[in-house]
Amino acid sequence: MSNRNYALTSFNGMLVLGQFVLGIVGYGIIADFKTFRRLLTELRLVHAVNALSVATDVAIALALVFLLRKTRSGIRQSDTLINKLIAYSINTSLVTSICSVGVLITTIVWPQTFIFLF
Repeated sequence: MSNRNYALTSFNGMLVLGQFVLGIVGYGIIADFKTFRRLLTELRLVHAVNALSVATDVAIALALVFLLRKTRSGIRQSDTLINKLIAYSINTSLVTSICSVGVLITTIVWPQTFIFLF
């Protein structure tokens, strides 16, 4: 489906790999914390994880829309299915991105409340 679009695939792969590595490193740092108070010392890490999560979700959704739009065939039934897949990929990405942006905003605005954990 990607027609050997290595740039798009590599970009998204690097974002996903970066998010994975940052998540593993973050867990390694935070895993031995005994209290939530210690989490306040690592808020930059929480911000980075959430910002990278938003970027990854948006990049994957845009790549899906781009690739699905290219596969339209002109046949009404298949084009309708492709349009539904496009809408689904946008909607799921939108939900996860809104949640990640919400966590990012709450950690910046109210870092002492830990409201972002809920």
